[in-house]
Amino acid sequence: MARIGVTTVQSKQARSRSSRRGYGRSGQQFDSTGSGRWWLGVGGAIVLGWGAMPGLAQTAPQPRMQAASLKSVAPIALPSAASGPMGSESANSDNSELAAELAKASEKSANFGSMGSVSNGSVSNGSEFTGSESLSEADSLLPLSVIAQVAAGAETSTQITVNGRSIPNSWASWARWSENGQTRIGLSDGAIAQLVGADLLDTNAPDRQPIQWFSPMPVTLAARQIGAFRYLDITDWARDRGWQLRPNGSTLDITAAVSTLRALRQGNQAWGPRYVLDFDRPTAVQLEEDGSTLIVALDARSALPPNSSTLDITAAGNRTIIRIPIPSGSRPRAFTLVQPDRLVIDLRPDWLPSRSIAWANGLTWRQQYLSLGSARFPVQWLELNPRQPGLRLRPLPPNAAGQTGIAPLVQTIRQWEAPAGINGGYFNRNTQLPLGALRRDGRWLSGPILGRGAVGWNDAGQFLFDRLQLREQISAGSQNWTLTTLNSGYIQGGIARYTSDWGSSYKTLSDGELGILVQGDRVAQQLTGGPAGSSNFPIPANGYLLVARSLSSVAAALPVGTTVRLQSSSNPSGFDGLPQIVAAGPLMLQNGQIVLDAKREGFSDAFIVELAARSGFGQTADGRLLVVAVQNRVGGRGPSLSEMAQLMRQMGIVNGVNLDGGSSTTLVVGGRIVDRPSRSAARVHGALGIFLNSP
Repeated sequence: MARIGVTTVQSKQARSRSSRRGYGRSGQQFDSTGSGRWWLGVGGAIVLGWGAMPGLAQTAPQPRMQAASLKSVAPIALPSAASGPMGSESANSDNSELAAELAKASEKSANFGSMGSVSNGSVSNGSEFTGSESLSEADSLLPLSVIAQVAAGAETSTQITVNGRSIPNSWASWARWSENGQTRIGLSDGAIAQLVGADLLDTNAPDRQPIQWFSPMPVTLAARQIGAFRYLDITDWARDRGWQLRPNGSTLDITAAVSTLRALRQGNQAWGPRYVLDFDRPTAVQLEEDGSTLIVALDARSALPPNSSTLDITAAGNRTIIRIPIPSGSRPRAFTLVQPDRLVIDLRPDWLPSRSIAWANGLTWRQQYLSLGSARFPVQWLELNPRQPGLRLRPLPPNAAGQTGIAPLVQTIRQWEAPAGINGGYFNRNTQLPLGALRRDGRWLSGPILGRGAVGWNDAGQFLFDRLQLREQISAGSQNWTLTTLNSGYIQGGIARYTSDWGSSYKTLSDGELGILVQGDRVAQQLTGGPAGSSNFPIPANGYLLVARSLSSVAAALPVGTTVRLQSSSNPSGFDGLPQIVAAGPLMLQNGQIVLDAKREGFSDAFIVELAARSGFGQTADGRLLVVAVQNRVGGRGPSLSEMAQLMRQMGIVNGVNLDGGSSTTLVVGGRIVDRPSRSAARVHGALGIFLNSP
């Protein structure tokens, strides 16, 4: 089901599903299978966060805003929109100023694709429509109803209504603060893009954000970072458009004039179908992809004649919903025009507009196409400046109580109060257990497997990219045993170790396992398990649990009361001194050289040759950190591992590691998925959080 405001719409076509699998040398399957592909226009996770870093054991819900903290106030004054600069309409305007701006933008970026020439307000390549083009994207989000914390100096909430409709999505956050004795209202940039349909344009100033929405020239809004969101001050902008903004307890009620949809036209461009919607005034637009259908939701009454279009159009009062089929391999790119006010929707394989947005101090969000030979890949990444005061990176699990479980990336990010993130390491989708290293503040939440690629770091700015092994050994008397894994869902014959970071108990993963509880340095108890999944062994808080698989002799060798010694070290040893580690693999680059060797890291042949979406994390020669997501190439599937390594090197990465990919690849900025349709993003395990505190 797709949620549009409070309207629930059932797609005519089921969402497609995709899967990706890999196998370790032992033959154990580990996979990441996701739901169908979805768009408007970011597994485990690499998460970016501002504000105090939450402790690993503390994931208390964010405090709700009370009515007493946001008292009902009179609506901010609004003149009629008809008297504003957008009130007049001229069907014959050539829109030459906008055309000139777009021509300049096209010269700056050759990666927009072939969009046709713009001259005197007309679009070439056989278009039947007049009016120059202005790129605009709107990114759809996973619906989440979460109340944000009350930030110092401002009051925030995720409860918003528009013309009486509740907006439940995670990007719909608002803030209120006082400035020069005046009340100011801010919407998160995700809400501006998703709720209104405005396009966020390039900016190198985090406190200024240009937008394009039914205007001949961009409008720049003041921006401020509060908690996990970047809020754009819409107080004056909304007033100029005839909107009323009324804080009502923890809810912001927005009342906007309802427009009329006067015409809907359809034609073809060189890249695919184009749809043009004509209005009598600017209107809020919400776009959502549901499988092969684009859902266009409008705060507009329909004046279209009955049976005037072959599209599925539902009109009820002041709300109109249009369903548009999406050609295979295409995605929507939408923009607005003026004189008359129009929404233009292109469905094209090269859907990604180039962008560079300084989202916060030390964090820039970028996106553009990169080419390898004739292949063009949509690449979106976060560029971090590790020299930014207060910047911290932390691995984060989706569940603070233990390592079992997976969650949508957006949910993990909101749980840790972080504004952005990318998926992290591998996991078993069936058991929902990790299959790779996750170490936080010196504690192994999950240990490495198969010597796979990893990155470790400390707060002094030291980073190590290499293949990681953890060597653990226990001894009792003259006998020694090398342990197979630590806190892992990867099953091997031998002895594995589990600590309280795994959880309070361990559920058997194979038949006939033997549990040996070690408290302090002595064996306290032995437990025998039945069939896989039928037994739970407690994990002592002051010790650990040893799990013997296919090794019955250990029962007699470690009776109750036996003293056990544990030794642990990493290889390379440089990882031992690094308190933060995330591993996935394969290792891609070291010292500027591609060192990809997936076979060595235990990946299957099928995994190695697979074409799929990819995620990566790397470091440039000057120390910048890049968090990278790459989706399907134009006219085809995502990059191979080799192509991903080449793309990362092309971006300037000299040390880098591959993260989980396929349906897990997801990039989130400001509470919204920006690189793919949110319905196609899989649940994931693990996270890498980046926190940026004020100095």
